[in-house]
Amino acid sequence: MSLRFGLLIVVALAGCGRSQPDAGTGASQVLARLAGGEITTQQLNTLLASRQAMNADQAMRQQALDSLIDQRLLADYAKQNKLDRSPGVMAELQAAATAVLARAAADQLRSGAGRPTEAEIDAYYDAHPQAFSRRRVYRVDELAIALPASERAALETTIAQARQLDDIAAWLQKQQRVFKRQSGIVKPEDLRSDDALTLQSASVGTIRLLSDGNGSNLKVMQILQITPYPVLRADARAFIETQLTNQRQREFLDSEVASMRAKAAIQYLDQRGSDVAHASSETVRKRDSAADLDRGVGAFR
Repeated sequence: MSLRFGLLIVVALAGCGRSQPDAGTGASQVLARLAGGEITTQQLNTLLASRQAMNADQAMRQQALDSLIDQRLLADYAKQNKLDRSPGVMAELQAAATAVLARAAADQLRSGAGRPTEAEIDAYYDAHPQAFSRRRVYRVDELAIALPASERAALETTIAQARQLDDIAAWLQKQQRVFKRQSGIVKPEDLRSDDALTLQSASVGTIRLLSDGNGSNLKVMQILQITPYPVLRADARAFIETQLTNQRQREFLDSEVASMRAKAAIQYLDQRGSDVAHASSETVRKRDSAADLDRGVGAFR
């Protein structure tokens, strides 16, 4: 969390009430008192969570607490000098408070999405054999190339005619193209989902052209060895449940927001304040769940 954002949150929420002294322990325990109010363990834990440091040692917790104290002192200075009334700061305070409330609402709505059934988990496992039941690990020799789109067809023709990666390297040198050659181990989760599917049907000696998605950064890969490395259904269950739960929560939240938009009286205005005809379009956030799958399966090995 940046200092500036932290100050915005402190000032924006200052009017929502101050913590009351509590001699006990727990989320409301007071850690520091100053003229501007109190700082509690809940505030400290919120900051540590935003830094992904909930397991911080005592020194790191003290550093974080001092950071909160500094923020509170600076926020009090800002209010004393009426900086919180300047148009720019007021706009940022409103944006910060809105973001916090919107995140809280999203978290609550996502919690109502429910969890996947055993049948859905099994179906997901069966639908992604390259990641689970037929997962394979490859030892490869590869060329990393930055090539203009206009030359891709010529590269594909060269690959189709090549027997070894040396043939393609020689062609690239002739074309005066820069490339990097390296060997290593490639796992399905290291690849885009469609590339993982492409390699699933490949055999030793096969040469494949893989793309990073935008088409300019390419890899020409020759498979030297294939080792079966399946992930059993029981071992994959927890990961798949998390994957499907996250997907269900995203879809449920999108549906709820779409419903809110349909019921809300939304008026679009131009810079002069006049109505603007705005073609309403359904908000559809298509996420590549396979990308999450590819990143997550690596935890099994």
